[in-house]
Amino acid sequence: LDMGRYKTAKKTPTPISKDVMIASASITTAPSQRDSYKTTDVWSQEDCVAEFVACLVEAAGIEVLLPAFDKDDPMAIKLVTACANLRSQVFAITPLQSEYSTKGIAGNIIPAIATTNAIVAGLQVLQAFSILEAQLKGKPDTLKECCRYIDCVRNKTGRSGLYLLSSTLPEPNQKCFVCRNASISLTLNVNKWTLQSLLDRILKSDLGFEEPTLMLDGDIIYEEGEDADTAVYAPNLAKMLSKLPCGGIVHGTVIRVEDFSQDLEVDLCVTHQDEWVVEEGEDGTEEK
Repeated sequence: LDMGRYKTAKKTPTPISKDVMIASASITTAPSQRDSYKTTDVWSQEDCVAEFVACLVEAAGIEVLLPAFDKDDPMAIKLVTACANLRSQVFAITPLQSEYSTKGIAGNIIPAIATTNAIVAGLQVLQAFSILEAQLKGKPDTLKECCRYIDCVRNKTGRSGLYLLSSTLPEPNQKCFVCRNASISLTLNVNKWTLQSLLDRILKSDLGFEEPTLMLDGDIIYEEGEDADTAVYAPNLAKMLSKLPCGGIVHGTVIRVEDFSQDLEVDLCVTHQDEWVVEEGEDGTEEK
């Protein structure tokens, strides 16, 4: 775990200690296999590790595993119980659950997801009807008035007793390049700019990307962020844009830039320009 991301949390996650792992290794019988076991028992941390290992050993001896999770599969429920309780202990989530409780929770998840998806899908269809109606009436510019944000509240509101509340869409923020346009035109000299300068001066400094991933024709040429293998793409940083893999960045290239940490993506439409007219007070490096 990267603990740095939890520095502002009320409770800092605590990884499973080495002592717990050693103690669990000395347990010869998993808790669910003991004579005195009851499905309402709540396992200790050591027992959770032992049960997790026992489930893996059992799964390794089965020729054909179930293709999907089944709450009625004893091994699946035991594995989920052990993993969920270990995670709860790491993140200080209470209370811990017994196998019986876990089965009940798992049995309710699928219906809850299906119900929620059905509600959201229905609301989306209603919004689509509003858009189609505006287009059929020849009023495509009225979409802001006919579309609504829909908020689902837990407790019904006042006298009206509504669980769904609607609100009008806000005006696009003209200072936000995402609201203004999903694509940006970028003019520069692809034979003088390196990938490093593009990242530092344009993507991070001007556009506010924090962990950008760059793709050309669906192939990644650079990425940052959690689980990103930056060492693989580090050699590309010093290369000129035109010398990058996948044909490089040249006149007319469209670069897809994504940032999963901000749920942000944009297309950069590159225009190559060899010569620049330097205005008074500029140093000739302001090409964008």
